[in-house]
Amino acid sequence: MTCTSTGCDSHRPILAPRTASRNWAGARGTLRIAELFGTRVTREWMDAFAQLCRNFLTLNVTDRLPGIRVPTLVISAAEDILKPPSYGQIIHDQIPCSKFVVAEGAGHALFLEKADEFNRLVPDFIRGVPNEQ
Repeated sequence: MTCTSTGCDSHRPILAPRTASRNWAGARGTLRIAELFGTRVTREWMDAFAQLCRNFLTLNVTDRLPGIRVPTLVISAAEDILKPPSYGQIIHDQIPCSKFVVAEGAGHALFLEKADEFNRLVPDFIRGVPNEQ
């Protein structure tokens, strides 16, 4: 990886295929991810991301999920290779008042690939939550 004070130029081929679906991760997706990350992907960011990935292998808080007592929307992407829908299903199964949605044709960058769907799901869910006074 080549990093300078303005960012890491070699992150694009690493991030795009892992954060987007196959259809979206082509030239358009890679360019969009590069635009979004731009100079934000610094050596420090990449180091923190690597630590986050290592933590995924050791941190397990599944036993604490049943303690969540608020309405929870769990959204998974059908083509997410970082956290496939099976992880979302586990979360949903453990949170008593959760709703589980799988977005088809999207990868980990669901909010980018299917922005319209994501931007509809969240407010629809919030509107459906009873207002406790």
